[in-house]
Amino acid sequence: MRIGEAIVAVIGSLGRRKQPVRAVNQQPHGCTFEALVPGEFWGVGTWGGTIEADASIAVGQQGRGTIVRASIRIYGPMAASMQQERRQRWFEHLFKDLSEFDPDAISSGT
Repeated sequence: MRIGEAIVAVIGSLGRRKQPVRAVNQQPHGCTFEALVPGEFWGVGTWGGTIEADASIAVGQQGRGTIVRASIRIYGPMAASMQQERRQRWFEHLFKDLSEFDPDAISSGT
């Protein structure tokens, strides 16, 4: 996947999953997206307080390829084992979306 395609795929994933972008930081060979992961993503609005998370997704060029690095920090009252499970679910959704991205669907309008 080329870097431009990866950037579009990340934006599409965040939009599809209703995770608003808070900031985009440009670097010489890519960019980093900062996004909010609302409680609705986890299937909870409130559970002893609001459960939300901050996500950071960096897309960059590495040699002739593209690299995507992601991290997430969950806020709210939750056991460590539940946080790990929810982090894992978020990573799975993100990288599934990236692996299924079809750049031809964008240019053809499908």
